[in-house]
Order: sequence, then C-alpha cells, then structure tokens
Amino acid sequence: MYHIFARGRHGAVLTPAGERILYHARQAMQHLKMMQHEANLHKGLHGGHVRIAAFRSVATHLLPKAMPTAGIV
Repeated sequence: MYHIFARGRHGAVLTPAGERILYHARQAMQHLKMMQHEANLHKGLHGGHVRIAAFRSVATHLLPKAMPTAGIV
C-alpha cells in the first residue's frame, strides 16, 4: 500500500508518491482535453469567440435565457 498524503500538525501534504501521482493525473487531464479538441476538429467544431450586439434590455433579459438553449454557456 502506498500513502499519497502525510498528515501532520499543519494538515495533509503530498508524499513523494503523491506528487508523482498528481503529476500523472494532471498529464491525463491535459491529454483528455487534447483528445476532446481533436474530436471536435473532426466534427467540424472549431473553437472561437462570438460577439453579440444587442440592446441593453435584450442583453439583460432575453440573452441569458436564450444562450443555454442554443448551447452557449
């Protein structure tokens, strides 16, 4: 059994094994993001920014409700 945390007076800290596991977990998360990006490229989904001009009343009342419906978060 490997311990990834050591508990002391100042709380829990990562052990050297925990540091390595954290490194690999971060690498795995980065790879997942890259895989999702590649999949989106093949679907024709390119990332970018959209600028929307609207009257203040529309921007405050209608757009916040419409954006999740359109898949914009």
